[in-house]
Amino acid sequence: MTWKHILFSFRGRLNRKPYWIATITISLGYAAALFVFLSVGHIISQNSAANEPQALVLFGAVLLMVISGFVTYFIATIYAKRLHDRNKSALWLLFIVVGGGLFEFATLFGVATVGTDAEPSTLGNALIAIGGLISLWFFIELGFFKGTQGPNRFGDDPLGAKAADAGL
Repeated sequence: MTWKHILFSFRGRLNRKPYWIATITISLGYAAALFVFLSVGHIISQNSAANEPQALVLFGAVLLMVISGFVTYFIATIYAKRLHDRNKSALWLLFIVVGGGLFEFATLFGVATVGTDAEPSTLGNALIAIGGLISLWFFIELGFFKGTQGPNRFGDDPLGAKAADAGL
């Protein structure tokens, strides 16, 4: 399976090894890009007058949003193929959105107070816990459980005859 297929296609199946390689590679690349953009933005803001237009910082922010969009798409394709390997529809990705959305909802609407001394409400704690459990479940489901042995409705076993021969 090529990187083009891994990153741009929602079709097929992906076993654990390429899943981890792709996920870690994308995460490290995104973290490096974020570090560079934040560092450059900080340097520019420290060396600029307060009233001076900061077009370079704005350009960096827009570029980072574009990169974030690509990263989100790439992660979605990887997760979808990994779900296919587990014989699950890519619609299960909606649970990831819900899990992340619960945390965002809790912080945006003041149900939880992240980064302050105030304690989150009971509802805030519940939303954060549910979101965390959904994320933990996906981490375990996609990263550690074996895929369906043999072909399934999403395609052939990515391990092919090796898995059947080894009894995996």
